[in-house]
Amino acid sequence: MNGIKHTLSLPTTTHTIEKNNTPIMSLLNENQKRALKEQISQVVNETLLTEKEKDGNYQKFFKDMLDIFGVDGPDEIPKKHREKFFNFIDNGWDSRDDEVDSSALDNAKKYVKQNNIKESRISSTSIIKRIVQEQMDQNGISRKQAIKNVLMSLKKLGKI
Repeated sequence: MNGIKHTLSLPTTTHTIEKNNTPIMSLLNENQKRALKEQISQVVNETLLTEKEKDGNYQKFFKDMLDIFGVDGPDEIPKKHREKFFNFIDNGWDSRDDEVDSSALDNAKKYVKQNNIKESRISSTSIIKRIVQEQMDQNGISRKQAIKNVLMSLKKLGKI
């Protein structure tokens, strides 16, 4: 279609004909308008779903890497190994193709094993989770009360 300028900008959709700047929607009958709106809606929905999938894939990869290091968050990784962790993330994730380089996971596993990171590191979060669970089991109290008890104990010890 020569002479037609078609632009799609979100969140509003703009369609114009170059020659006289007439909105294209005014030139279509109702069936054509409905079909065009459905096509636009489908493209937008597919794009949004694809972005959500990419986010989900990246989050899974990041969590897998945390699991390899035996921690719940990067702040729990010893400082001397934290940079290496993020290098594994950067080298292992291809954001253009939304793919994981599986060798990054293998290399991370080797690194963790060679440096005894998992064995020498018990996550403070997992310790607190265990203590909270013990409080609940032994004292028959709610999770909220158990957390409150643990926090009060840590304050008394001067840890927080």
